Amino acid sequence: RREMSMDNVDENSFSDKPNDIVESKKDTIRSSFINLIYIEKLRITDGNADIYHLDNPEKKLFHVKNVKLACDQFQADLNETKVENIISGNNFFVVLKELSSDELTNHKLSIGEADYYYSKNEVSFRDIKFKNTDDPIAFSSKQKYRSPWLDISVDSLMISVNFWRMYSKGVLYSKSIDIHGVNASLYNDVTLELKPIHQAMPPRAIRDIPVPLKVDLITISDSYLHYRHKTNAETPGSFELNDIDAKLSNITNIDYIIDQDSSLLMDLKARLWDSGDLKATINIDLKNPLDYVFMKGSILNMPLVKAENMVKPLYGVSIPSGQLINLSYDLSMNENIGRGNLRFDYRDLKVDIKKDSTSKHTD
Repeated sequence: RREMSMDNVDENSFSDKPNDIVESKKDTIRSSFINLIYIEKLRITDGNADIYHLDNPEKKLFHVKNVKLACDQFQADLNETKVENIISGNNFFVVLKELSSDELTNHKLSIGEADYYYSKNEVSFRDIKFKNTDDPIAFSSKQKYRSPWLDISVDSLMISVNFWRMYSKGVLYSKSIDIHGVNASLYNDVTLELKPIHQAMPPRAIRDIPVPLKVDLITISDSYLHYRHKTNAETPGSFELNDIDAKLSNITNIDYIIDQDSSLLMDLKARLWDSGDLKATINIDLKNPLDYVFMKGSILNMPLVKAENMVKPLYGVSIPSGQLINLSYDLSMNENIGRGNLRFDYRDLKVDIKKDSTSKHTD
């Protein structure tokens, strides 16, 4: 259905205008030209697609196999002001399999399957893999500054999203994001210098996201993290977090929401080196100009010899024996300083400190 004729409109006449005027003109034409979308029936089976970069049409971002799409009596009225009335239809879903990309800088991404069902307002991804194309040593040898090597897989990722609400409100909004079965390996060469570019603390990094964003809740379950760092020692330092369960709430950069509630909360439970019970609550104050982060938590019942994997390569500290009973903390910190309380209860602790060439810090 056409409400406006394009016969007397020449987009080339906008070419000598500033970009913002060009885009506003195009938006005016687009919103006036398409008022109603109606599809009686549409089927795509066994489709394939190549997706290219908008700014560089020669660069392919993704290849998609086994595309399946079904649509019956689908209608979207773009003149409606109420989101509830903007769309109707008996059936609409898209299923994609075997998404892959070799074009990301130094990384490779693949997704086993993705789907979107309008009736559920949910986008699902399964079997996600994101990995550096080099091995950790080769990657670090090419870096001038510290940069983490990554190998991440995710069993499933489900995002609750209403695309039509985002279209009408202009806000990236999700009620919930559920991430299950993350297996992450990180490697960092701490003998390299830190990047001279200032790294924003979490509050500022969230506020600086260039589009309006609101996520009510992110949950992470049944996940694992293995971190290693290269030092001057022969063996890399490492630590592991097993059985990770975490919840993050109130992720936003919208001012009026931050004025009402500026606390981004994160609750974390995990097993440290598969033995110590770790609990932490992190409160990120999105409104505080000093970018404060508040943390409190505890680690219970862990053989301290496990910590030797982390501290010996960095500081030349050996821990032949010892049992952690309770390590509890309550801290507030920004990028410059942290203050708070730390309680460390232990039993039968023995520590050997060796100041030799294998330790990065010998003073």
